[in-house]
Amino acid sequence: MASVHKIFMAKDGSAAFVCPACGREKVFDARAFLDKNPRFDVRCSCGQVTPVLLEFRKYFRKKVRLVGLCTVERTGQEYPIEVRDVSLEGVGFALADKTVVPDMLPGDVVEVRFRLDNRAKSRVERRGEIRTLRGEFVGVEFFPVAYDKDLGGYLLGT
Repeated sequence: MASVHKIFMAKDGSAAFVCPACGREKVFDARAFLDKNPRFDVRCSCGQVTPVLLEFRKYFRKKVRLVGLCTVERTGQEYPIEVRDVSLEGVGFALADKTVVPDMLPGDVVEVRFRLDNRAKSRVERRGEIRTLRGEFVGVEFFPVAYDKDLGGYLLGT
């Protein structure tokens, strides 16, 4: 089975696909796909068919495995978490203890704290709102703050 290639939509609504077989690039208007399935196949003029996933996120999301804590402001309850992905805009995590049923609801305000796995072991402490609760996965959108240089540098690999 062919791997799925991610394509990111630029601020102007365009997206670029580069064929893994021949290297040809095709730029297209990705806004036409906003209300459609973001997974589809792209057929290149060389004949290669490639499955793609169109990402509409404003910021790159990095897959990670980091430990941390999450405090729900409504209840004061604190949970050990495993951070699974992080971006400048938010974080996705699961509870470290799979036997615990958390008292969390979409819209709850939480504070997440964790250390990055960079050389400096930078500490991240951010407040945000729970946007997604799907099985064991919790998605949090951070509240806007000034640019976080530690997190930004980590995501950019610097």
